[in-house]
Amino acid sequence: MRIRHRRMEEGTLQEQPVQGDGRVEEARSIPLRQIIFWLHFGTGVAAGLVIGVMSVTGVLLAFERQIVASAERDVRTVQPPVSGMSRLDLDALITKARAAVPEGRLSGVLL
Repeated sequence: MRIRHRRMEEGTLQEQPVQGDGRVEEARSIPLRQIIFWLHFGTGVAAGLVIGVMSVTGVLLAFERQIVASAERDVRTVQPPVSGMSRLDLDALITKARAAVPEGRLSGVLL
């Protein structure tokens, strides 16, 4: 393999191998602009993911009551009594609630 000398900016000589057809192999260098682009791109993607997660969790916290109310709308709905039936008094309601869920603890009654 032949060796060809190439003059550098500093004025020194550097030996570089020559390919079979006489072309000098040039060292591949990544331009500074490309390095800055990829650093900026990677940082932007990471920051975007963090900001996205913070936005979604913030919306969930802000609308927590509305989301829970929407999810539990079937559980919280009580059918109105049939006409002609008398309504139960508070003690009867508490007794029925304790009978339905014996291991539960009654925290309040909303009329």
